[in-house]
Amino acid sequence: MMILNQANAATLFQGQTESNRPDAAVLAGSLRQAMQQLKGDFFTSAGVDYRAMKASEAYADYQKLSAQLQQVDLQTLPDEAHKLAFWINLYNVLVMDGILALNVQRSVKDVPRFFQRVAYQIGSEVFSLDTIEHGLLRRNRKIYWFQRHPLASGDPRQRWMLASVDPRIHFALVCGAKSCPPIGVYQAEQIEDQLELAASGFVNSENVQLQPEQKRVLLSKIFDWYGADFGTRPQLLQWIANRLRDPQQQDWLKQNAQKVRIDWQPYDWQLNQAA
Repeated sequence: MMILNQANAATLFQGQTESNRPDAAVLAGSLRQAMQQLKGDFFTSAGVDYRAMKASEAYADYQKLSAQLQQVDLQTLPDEAHKLAFWINLYNVLVMDGILALNVQRSVKDVPRFFQRVAYQIGSEVFSLDTIEHGLLRRNRKIYWFQRHPLASGDPRQRWMLASVDPRIHFALVCGAKSCPPIGVYQAEQIEDQLELAASGFVNSENVQLQPEQKRVLLSKIFDWYGADFGTRPQLLQWIANRLRDPQQQDWLKQNAQKVRIDWQPYDWQLNQAA
């Protein structure tokens, strides 16, 4: 397990007591602002300029903030909206941090067990990318073809799970690949609108292609990997149809949800870096 920013935290919080541990909601706001700065400086439509980011003062400032996670009290997150925004933002920035720390050049797939190894210590517990996504946001659902659940029975981290699974998280989480959704920075007060915007944007892109002549729909592999989060096959297609902006496409998919063929698009795992 690679825990990022361990040394920084030891320096920043030497002698800190339990009574003045950072408030999770306050720290989440500071981290969100740091992410917004990084996004504005280094994220473009062509991808992420990881090299420039790594050498920047903004990234150094982010690392100092993220070190505080080792002292934070997660119980101070006040409600589900704050938890949802916190974990989505943390996942996305942890992926970025892992890419920089491990000097990923071509793909996160080149790093064995990237999503299990890259982690932050938050309070006294360790949260890997898989723990955040599958253990907390997906309420301990199995990871693709794996037989085991990400969190074992009795794992104390289960107390941080979200109350329910919102499938729109899959269009907010960014795994560092070209086929991932574009990155956003999420805020508790706007999380509902932001997640709906992310889901709608993904559906109304090349990730969903309707081919009425062939009675076929081409879908991103994301819908395949996380099919259980959307329900049955017809429920998945209805979910997609409800977010299509073209009324004719929407009507066609709703009428054919029971009989249309689904084919899965290849997923491009190349790093989402700017050329």
